[in-house]
Amino acid sequence: MINWHDIKSVIYDKVYIPSIYEDILGFFYPKKRFHSPFRDDKHPDCAFFKNKQGEWLWHDFVTKETFDVFTTYQKIYNVSFYEAVCEIAEKNNLVEPLKELGLTFKSYVAANRSNINKKLERSNNIDLLNQYRNLLKAKSEHEEEAKSMHYEAEYRDWEEHHLLYWELRGVGPNYFLKSPITVMPAEKILLGDRIVYYDTERSPIFCFVDKDTQKILQIYRPMGDKKNKFRSQTSVPFYLSHSTKSYQILSKGYKDALLLHKCGFNTFGHTGEGKFFDDTFLNTLDKTKPIFILFDNDSPGIKASEKIQLDLIAKGFKSYIIIIPPNICDKGRVKDFDDLVVYLGEKVAKKILKRLIKLKLNEKIIN
Repeated sequence: MINWHDIKSVIYDKVYIPSIYEDILGFFYPKKRFHSPFRDDKHPDCAFFKNKQGEWLWHDFVTKETFDVFTTYQKIYNVSFYEAVCEIAEKNNLVEPLKELGLTFKSYVAANRSNINKKLERSNNIDLLNQYRNLLKAKSEHEEEAKSMHYEAEYRDWEEHHLLYWELRGVGPNYFLKSPITVMPAEKILLGDRIVYYDTERSPIFCFVDKDTQKILQIYRPMGDKKNKFRSQTSVPFYLSHSTKSYQILSKGYKDALLLHKCGFNTFGHTGEGKFFDDTFLNTLDKTKPIFILFDNDSPGIKASEKIQLDLIAKGFKSYIIIIPPNICDKGRVKDFDDLVVYLGEKVAKKILKRLIKLKLNEKIIN
């Protein structure tokens, strides 16, 4: 007779249970409420907790049901409890020790068994981002320094199309919560005496916000006709650091900077191409680390790169210009690092950029 208590004990002892929840549900929020994966609900009415034995369970406060990792797997994939235990064991390389306890394995794991609840994951991520948005909004209302001299914006709730824009670039909500710069969807923009209302699924508006001061660093609308595309003007440069890197990348703006930082690069820059840095900011940079200028590969971008390079060389920095080949993939013309990530994915884009940097260093051109 199978002793299920012993079998579950082996799995609990050998496997980090939150990682199984992440595999099944697409998330694990130990301190946040979330939407039920089994019913449609308007509000997040479920929460994880540890029982007296130290096991991670979760409770639905509406249906009054409690689930462990096995019953969650069972209900999500519509399998028996026996099958759920076997599949979890197979995925975590526990077949042999559990065979000794009497389990019979029949290779239950389905070929494409993975996250089937992306909509649920996105819904809970939106809740998480909106909770953070409300915290920033409450803080900024009590701090005069949060208002920019040049522009203001009214934040709006995160919606699915906002999250999809960043998901396409490999940037999830956890990064926004951890990085020095966060992103907020904007509803109403005040640029001087001009008020702008524009936010659609095709053209969302985002504010880049400094977490320490709550100041809006930049307002950005990513798509649309050039005459309607606007970026707020600011003189504040930025630096996002990874101390292990032996070089620095000068990006053209905040969006590319976030993507580069997410990929593990030191990056700094202004809100656009062609803006020069004052000596106060440049003195904060490490002159022993070469600078790679990564702007658009069109004519204005290349001209701006050349001007900035001359200025950096004059101030004692080794600098190189990186130009991403426009026809590097067959999915569309690649203009910048953002395009590279969207068309080829974060891992491939990172690999290509590292290769371009290595090739540039091997040219042995003394600047």
